Amino acid sequence: MPASEDFVALLQTLQSEAQDAILTSQQTQAKYHDRYHKPACIEVDNQVMVSTKYIHPSFIRGAGSKKLKAKFIGPYKVLAKRNTMSFLIDLSNHIKVHPIINIQYLQLNCQNNFAGCKQIPPLPVEATPAETLPTYGIVFILDHMQSGRHIK
Repeated sequence: MPASEDFVALLQTLQSEAQDAILTSQQTQAKYHDRYHKPACIEVDNQVMVSTKYIHPSFIRGAGSKKLKAKFIGPYKVLAKRNTMSFLIDLSNHIKVHPIINIQYLQLNCQNNFAGCKQIPPLPVEATPAETLPTYGIVFILDHMQSGRHIK
């Protein structure tokens, strides 16, 4: 039947146009993603720090300001690379989370960056006796500003 053949041809054309549109969309999204995305520099056997946004151990959950607590804990060893964005981490037995962690929650352990550097201690500060400091007296007040009940 010629009408059914025309209908099948139309569906195939529409399907190929949809696939082309999806491919174009994926390429555009990849271009904008790759602009700021850096490839993973974490390899197997590296030491990494894990974000406390992913791990919530009891010693982090205690009382006190969350702002002042550690942002990363560790170091932990990378056992395997599962794909480009996730790694198998050797977590302690007391941390009950899944050991495959996304790269956004990992940071290379950089504690030994300054191992060879030596800092020279500062010179001692000599205290000035209070008797040698000059004293000044107030002669008069030049101006003041008042806003409501408070003087500024």
